[in-house]
Amino acid sequence: MVELSPHSSVLLGNLESIRVVRDCAGCQSIVSALTGVKEVAEPDLGSLDARLRFDGMNFFCDLYPRGQEPSDRRGPMLIQTEPADTAQRLARVKYGRAMDANRIDTDLIGSWIETCDRLHRDATTHTDMAASLLTQSSLPFLYLIDLEQECLVRVPFAGSSADGLRYVALSYVWGRVAIPKTTTKNLGRLQQPGALSPRTFSKDGGARLTRTIEDAMNLASRLGIRFFWTDCFCIVQDGGAEKAMFINAMASIYSRAYFTIVAGEGPHGDFGIPGVCRDGGPGLEPRNITCRHMVFPGAVLQTEHINDHAARSICAGTPWSTRAWTFQEAFFSRRLLVCNGTVSWFCRNFRSEEWMACEHGASNTSHETPGFISDVSDWPNIMQLARLVIEYAKRDLTYDDDVLAAFAGATAVLSRSFRPGFHFGLPEMFFDVCLLWEGDRRNPRPLRRREGKDIRLPSWSWVSVKGSLYLDMWTSLGSHFYAAGLPVPDPRVTVPLVRWRKTMREDGRLVPGEYVFSTADENSSSPAGWSLTPEPGRAKTGYSFSHPAFADRTFSNPFPAVAWAKESYGQPETMYDAVLTFAAKRSWLTRAEQLERHPWLECPIYRTYTLRNDQGTWAGVLCDDGLDGEASEGLPSHHAETQCELIAISMTRVRDWNWAKGILLEWELDEHPSGDRIENTYEFYNVLWVRWQDGVAYRRGIGRVSLEIWDRLKLDELEVNLG
Repeated sequence: MVELSPHSSVLLGNLESIRVVRDCAGCQSIVSALTGVKEVAEPDLGSLDARLRFDGMNFFCDLYPRGQEPSDRRGPMLIQTEPADTAQRLARVKYGRAMDANRIDTDLIGSWIETCDRLHRDATTHTDMAASLLTQSSLPFLYLIDLEQECLVRVPFAGSSADGLRYVALSYVWGRVAIPKTTTKNLGRLQQPGALSPRTFSKDGGARLTRTIEDAMNLASRLGIRFFWTDCFCIVQDGGAEKAMFINAMASIYSRAYFTIVAGEGPHGDFGIPGVCRDGGPGLEPRNITCRHMVFPGAVLQTEHINDHAARSICAGTPWSTRAWTFQEAFFSRRLLVCNGTVSWFCRNFRSEEWMACEHGASNTSHETPGFISDVSDWPNIMQLARLVIEYAKRDLTYDDDVLAAFAGATAVLSRSFRPGFHFGLPEMFFDVCLLWEGDRRNPRPLRRREGKDIRLPSWSWVSVKGSLYLDMWTSLGSHFYAAGLPVPDPRVTVPLVRWRKTMREDGRLVPGEYVFSTADENSSSPAGWSLTPEPGRAKTGYSFSHPAFADRTFSNPFPAVAWAKESYGQPETMYDAVLTFAAKRSWLTRAEQLERHPWLECPIYRTYTLRNDQGTWAGVLCDDGLDGEASEGLPSHHAETQCELIAISMTRVRDWNWAKGILLEWELDEHPSGDRIENTYEFYNVLWVRWQDGVAYRRGIGRVSLEIWDRLKLDELEVNLG
C-alpha cells in the first residue's frame, strides 16, 4: 500500500534500470506512464532518476539528472485512483478513476443519469421555464429510430401528445464523407422493422451505416433508451417544406431529448465513437486517453491532466467545436453526454467526468453552464445574445448559405423575448445598436466574408462574416436599456437617425416593405402593462419600470412584453431581401494613420484607424472590416490613407468616462476633444463606411465621428439602398 507521510518521498531509481525489469508490472507502468504523457523521451531514460513524493495533498513523480541529489523542481502530478474499498477513502482527497481505453463504462454513465434524474427533476419533466416553453412546440410529429425494432417510426410531437416520450439525440460532424440519408424514395422501406439494423441496411440499401451513427445507436441502446434521433435519418432530406419545418424546430427537438450524445472525436461522421462495445466485445478503436497509470503496491496513481481533461470535456479544438450546426445542437440540449476520448456528463448545474471519481451533484462537480437552452432569459437579454453571436460567428459551415438556417433555431427561441424578432441575425428591438458590430480589433486575423450562393447575405449584418467579433457596443449601450435606477438624464443614450425599411424582390425589383421595429421610434406607441417605479432612496434622480410578467426585475425602459409560454417565431428572415432602404446624411473623411496599440490597455490592436478632416484635424476612429484586402497592417501610415465615404446612422452621448475608457478607445487619445478629462461628455455619430456597386451601398467598416466635427462638414442627404 502506498502510504507516505506528508513531505516524504521514495526513490524509484534510474528510469532505464526500471524499464529493464520486465517481470515487474509496476516498474513497466512507471516508464510507460512517463513516456506516454511525454514527460520524458525514450533516449533520455538512462540520464534521469525518479522519485515518488507526497506533499500532504498530492503525489508527484519528480525527475532529475542521474546520480544527482533530487531537485526541488516539481515533477508531473499524480492522483490516487479510487480505492477498491470505498471505506478507505480519505476526506478532502481527490481521487481519479482507472479507465479502460478499449471500453466505455456504460454502468458508470447509467449511474450519472440515474442520479441526475433524481436530483434535478427539471431535466426530465421540463419544469424550467425555457424547456417548458419549448414543449409547447407546434411541430405535429417527429421521425425517430426505434432501437428495438431497428426502423424509423413516426410519433406525435405537438403539445402534451408527446409527454413521456423518451429519446436520445445525436450531435456530430457530417464532414466530407458519404452519409446515408432518408429520402422520399426510401422513407417507406426504412419504416419496415429491421431496416436500420447494420446488416440489413447494408444489404438492402447498398451502403452501410456510418460508424458514428451506428456507435451512437449502440450506446443509446446499452443505456436502456429505446428511441434515437439523428438528422440524416429523422429528417427527410429532400422533404422541401417538411425539411424546413424540422430545421426551424431544432430547438424543440434537442431540448425535448432525454439527453444528447456528443460524438466529439474525429473530422467526419464515419469516425465512430471509440470505446463503444459491440456484441459484448471491446470497441473497434481504442480511446485517446491522455492520462496514464502507475501501479504501486496497494494503489494505482494516475497522471493528472486537469487542464487537458477540461478542454476535452467541451471538445476544445475538435472539428465538432468549430461547426455552426453543432453550436445550436449543444445550446438547445438540456443535458450532454460528451464522448471525446473520455466521457463527460453535463446538466445545467453539474458535470461528471470519467477521469474523476466523484458522484454527480457533489459540490466539486458544479460548473458554469456551457450555455444550455434552459438558461435563456424570459426578457430580451442582449448580453446573452452577444455571447451566442460571438461564439457562433467563429464556427465553420460547409455551405455559407446555411448561416441563417444554422442559427434559425436560436433566433426562433430568442424572438419570444426579442420582440418582434430578428432581421438577418439582428434583433429589431436593438437594431440601431446591433448594427455597431466590429471585427475584433485585438485579433490579428481579419474577418472572412461568407459567400452565399443562393442567399444574399447583407454586408450590414454579422451573418455575412466569419471570425472573431467585438460586440462591446452591444453590451454597453444595449445593457443600459435594462439598468434600473439610472440617474436622470441617462448617462449613455443612442438615438437613431434613420428609419430602416425592409425590402422584398418582386419581378427582379427591390420593393420597400415595412419599417424595422425600433424602441426609439417616436411614432410607435408605448408598450402596455408597464408602470413607473421610483427607486428607494434616490428621490427624483432614479427611476425604473416594472411589469407583472417580470415580478423579480425592474428595467430602465419599457419594451414589448408577451407571455413567455406563447409561441411566436415571427416572420422568417429569408422572406426579405438583404437590402435596407433609408434616407441619411453623408460626408467624406480621410482614413489616416493606423492605431497599433490600445492607448489605455496597452495591447496590440489591428484594423483601427484615425479619421481626419481636410485640415488634418482629428475627427474620430474607424474600424476596417478588412474584407476587401485593404486593411494594411505593417505598412507605413501614409500608404493606408484613403478617402472614406461615411453615412451617419445614429448618434450616441456618453457622460461617464470611467465606463467608456476600455471600449471607446479614442477617448484616451491626446487629440480627442475630451482627452484632458475636463469635459466628461463625449457625443459622436456612428457612421458606416461604404462602397457602391450597381446602385447599392455595401459596408466596409464602422466608425465614430465627433459630433462637433461632423456637424461642420458638408453633408449630403441621399436615399440609400444598403446591401
